[in-house]
Amino acid sequence: PGVYEWGKPVAAGGPGNKPTLVQAVSPTQIDAGNFGDVLVESDGTVWSWGGEQSTSSMALTQEPGVRNVVQRPVDGNGTFMVIEEPGIDSACPSSSSVVEWSRGAAPTVVPTLNCVNVVQLAKAGTHTFALTASGDVFVWGSGSGTGALGLGPGVTQEALPTLSPYLTKLTHGTAAGVEITSGMTGGGILVNGTAWTWGGNQDGQCGCGSTASIDYRPTPVSQLGVRFASFDEGGNTRGNGHFLAQDTAGGVWAWGANQDGQLGDGSKTDSNVPVHVLGLPADIVDLRAGGSQSLALDATGSVWAWGLNQFGQVGDGTTGDALLPIKVLRGATMISAGALHSMAS
Repeated sequence: PGVYEWGKPVAAGGPGNKPTLVQAVSPTQIDAGNFGDVLVESDGTVWSWGGEQSTSSMALTQEPGVRNVVQRPVDGNGTFMVIEEPGIDSACPSSSSVVEWSRGAAPTVVPTLNCVNVVQLAKAGTHTFALTASGDVFVWGSGSGTGALGLGPGVTQEALPTLSPYLTKLTHGTAAGVEITSGMTGGGILVNGTAWTWGGNQDGQCGCGSTASIDYRPTPVSQLGVRFASFDEGGNTRGNGHFLAQDTAGGVWAWGANQDGQLGDGSKTDSNVPVHVLGLPADIVDLRAGGSQSLALDATGSVWAWGLNQFGQVGDGTTGDALLPIKVLRGATMISAGALHSMAS
């Protein structure tokens, strides 16, 4: 048991280019942020470490007032957000609560999302998405120059959570069978096996075959006759982004930026349509797209990694990019990929 990290350290004393035990606990959820990391204990409390500041530490610190967390935390550039189980807010005993905090701000409830029963969150450096049990999708933040909000070319900023008519229409009134994800310049939604994406497309992130630099509204991915069971979007502060997806037969696909081999097809060529990730076993159970690296977890607990390895975020003991998946850790039950480091437990 424990939490392992590799890649660029989030604080002095952090790990290097091989998976290293950093926290001797057994969490129920983990999240590798761009600058710091968090985990959720079995009692629903949230603990963090790192921050890439001179005062940052690898020591676990409890986030005060955050409790009964029911979903994997999500992060932007130094900010985190979680869903607390229903019953925390006495005004809405049947609804979840959404809590946000950052390196410089204590945890606070997002009041606009009170009483709407959010069941999923997806967050990036500039924008956030929230899905409710009834299938409503809220978006907020900035999409200037990227179309990341998916609200059309005329909407580049929303200070408060705003109902997206385009995304909400796709869910058909329920969160069942729906998954949302977010990258540095856009986002995606998966509805009963069909994926839609929007935002920056300079590297083919739409997966739709388009060469347009921006897709301002949700656009269907070219799925080549397969249905997806899950997907995840990554991206770094340079705006590069890529998607990973698993189809219902177990095959793993990727599209978007591939300057560092993060698509796992043996090349460094971007792709605006899904391509097969090569060399993975048939029993993959989770996928996580990082800044420019990718992670996969198989049913035996083995962690596979590929892509950018500048800081050792692949975890194979080198700093050379990996164009194909490499097995780097055994005995894991969960994975998470940050901008420049990776994590498993």
